[in-house]
Amino acid sequence: EHFLHQTVGQLNYASKYSSYGSYPFKIDRQFTGWGPVLTWKAKTPLSPEFSFTWGANAAVVFGRRSAELFTDEGLYERHHSAVSPQIGGFVGLTWQEPDSPFGLTAGFRANEYFNIYDAGTVFTDEKASRFIGGPFIQLSLQVQ
Repeated sequence: EHFLHQTVGQLNYASKYSSYGSYPFKIDRQFTGWGPVLTWKAKTPLSPEFSFTWGANAAVVFGRRSAELFTDEGLYERHHSAVSPQIGGFVGLTWQEPDSPFGLTAGFRANEYFNIYDAGTVFTDEKASRFIGGPFIQLSLQVQ
């Protein structure tokens, strides 16, 4: 899996030697990793052509989390090994003609990725989670 998040904004800072300052910056946050995923899917028939479909998944992904901050003063980089537990699930309605290997599912999917990216600034290293959810459509082929 690979996630990329980019932000442009303003960083404000203060120190004991200067009262206040700010400068524009660009942040490139990234996580790249691999790991096992456990998935459970179920189907409950509603009629010969339609079924209520649902499922859940869990994973532990091992990888590398990084943040690169581009400022007028230079480039600041942080790279750390990371472990990201992940959970998710979906619900949907599946249409499939009897004796057809093709099915079409429409529904809602949600996934939570814990400690997936570095949300810190130049001065801090903070772990952050990400929630991704929304409607989906899936075309399936059942092979026997």
